[in-house]
Amino acid sequence: MLKLGIIGLGSIGTRHAKNLTDLGHVVYFYDPNISNLSYSRYYDLNTMCRDVDAVLVCSPTNYHLYHTMIAQDAKKKVFIEKPMVEYHWQAGDIRLGQVMVGNNLRYHQLVRRAKELMPIIGKPKWSNFTVAQKNTKYTDPVILNWGAHEVDLATFLIGKGRGVCGCDVVNVASMMIEHSGGCQTSIHMDYFSIPPIRDSIIVGDKGWLTLDLENGVLEVHQRNIEEVKMTVGRGQEDFDVSYVDEMKAFTFWVETCVFPEFAATGFEATEVMKIIGDCRDAP
Repeated sequence: MLKLGIIGLGSIGTRHAKNLTDLGHVVYFYDPNISNLSYSRYYDLNTMCRDVDAVLVCSPTNYHLYHTMIAQDAKKKVFIEKPMVEYHWQAGDIRLGQVMVGNNLRYHQLVRRAKELMPIIGKPKWSNFTVAQKNTKYTDPVILNWGAHEVDLATFLIGKGRGVCGCDVVNVASMMIEHSGGCQTSIHMDYFSIPPIRDSIIVGDKGWLTLDLENGVLEVHQRNIEEVKMTVGRGQEDFDVSYVDEMKAFTFWVETCVFPEFAATGFEATEVMKIIGDCRDAP
């Protein structure tokens, strides 16, 4: 049983607190703006970071760097919700080997299965990722919020890359990534689409893969060979499981010092932020 401190008990902080409690751990929190009788509250952040076994940074993105530095000054392993920071250069002030970043799509069972099946489609040539849904709670620009997820997903499945160009107008954005293997990826994000869309296609020289996370469907096609299809049901159920698995991975790391498979490292999150920055800065 671990003692875990959560900085920021908003929507995602509350989700992690519940999952960690259900997993048998003791949760404390620091949030000057929220009272929650379900968990023990600290009124001094430095004290909480000293007292607990590890820290989760779930505060607004513009506080991530500051809160992470306080937790690391207390020599604690840190889970940082995505996006890790606002700007990639801020990562230079973080001990990246001592953080895990909350890119929970890596723990979605269809994403993991897609990763396993990527060799079937051969060398990736082009891909398209879409995440589009009405925003009712996020304050970050869409390119920072959804971008942190989709760029990580694209690089997790296809490989490292660089931002080539992008268009960012707060509630809608697009990006183009060139991966190290030559694959070209386009990403569309918006905060207004109804019904929500969260799907992708990756086309290789031997076949193609489609991934619909909203409806829980993965299809892999190899030219002239019968398709592989996997369906796991409605998307939200699978997202809920992915959040639990993510907390299992984080606590495993805290308890064993073995960094978990699939988890996003601080170094990977920095590369994601650099791609986003390159796309935002491109002429």
